[in-house]
Amino acid sequence: MLVESDIAIALGGGSEFFKLPLSDQAIHIIDNGNSLDQDDLAQHARVLGLFGEDGLDRRLSPPTQLKMTVTALDFLDSKTSNCPGFFLMSEGSQIDWAGHDNNVKYMLAEFADFDDSIAAAIEFAKQDKETLILVTADHATGGLVLQKPRGSSIRAQWTTTSHDLSPINIYAYGPGADSFSGLMDNTEIFQKIVEALDYKNIQKSNCK
Repeated sequence: MLVESDIAIALGGGSEFFKLPLSDQAIHIIDNGNSLDQDDLAQHARVLGLFGEDGLDRRLSPPTQLKMTVTALDFLDSKTSNCPGFFLMSEGSQIDWAGHDNNVKYMLAEFADFDDSIAAAIEFAKQDKETLILVTADHATGGLVLQKPRGSSIRAQWTTTSHDLSPINIYAYGPGADSFSGLMDNTEIFQKIVEALDYKNIQKSNCK
């Protein structure tokens, strides 16, 4: 379970899947995007942000993926000065939901937030110079096709409301990026991440 793991920070929705209040007092819980203040969060060893009962509904103005990504990067960076580094996954999960709904407007809004999050991560990597950024997906959804007949506006056409068989790209930036190219099975990504980390030679140290 997430609570029993050693994950330092987790931000998103899904409060309905947790038994609140938590008995584990070592985790600082926040439920308001206005609480994503780095100075306050830095006082805690672990942070759990639950900003929605299920998924995050933009109409209710939860924190954006960009805001959560930047907050997590700053938090983890501050906690790993004595460590080899950290691993962060930032997921644009509702791009998939928009695909299932065949909703172009919904998808574009989620993609814009996702794109901003990638830009922030790359900016962090440029400053850090030791960070590998990977951008990929586990599958495609909806089979979206964009068409522009001559003299017409762009039209969106969907082929399914389910997952589809489109090939998935992976993009990499930073040290080790050259290992992520060409055709690969998705299960290879984990092994290549481990190799990029040179995990056998990582020195154990106190990250607190």
